[in-house]
Amino acid sequence: MDEFVELIVDVLDYRNFPIVPRGGYYRPHLSVGPDHELMGIHCVDGDSSIAPGSCGRVIAKLVYPGVDYSPLQPEVECDMVEGPHVVARVRLMKRWSEETSQAV
Repeated sequence: MDEFVELIVDVLDYRNFPIVPRGGYYRPHLSVGPDHELMGIHCVDGDSSIAPGSCGRVIAKLVYPGVDYSPLQPEVECDMVEGPHVVARVRLMKRWSEETSQAV
């Protein structure tokens, strides 16, 4: 069963280009908790583009079976990372499961 999260993403000013959640190409990680555990996500919907210095909405699929995504619960705040670089601050708004991602 596929699991999804709705995120509010605040893209950091120093990023050179926007985050583009739609289209299925953006696959960052969330850095969660005091140990900065990395959890892979696959952005599948949301705002068409989120410019540096602004906030937007992202719908993402939790992609790795066997990874413990339990720390990702509503109201959790964490970082969005690309490799070693923090690119955004994130607040998790909602988490749900569905049989297919087409219902998102």
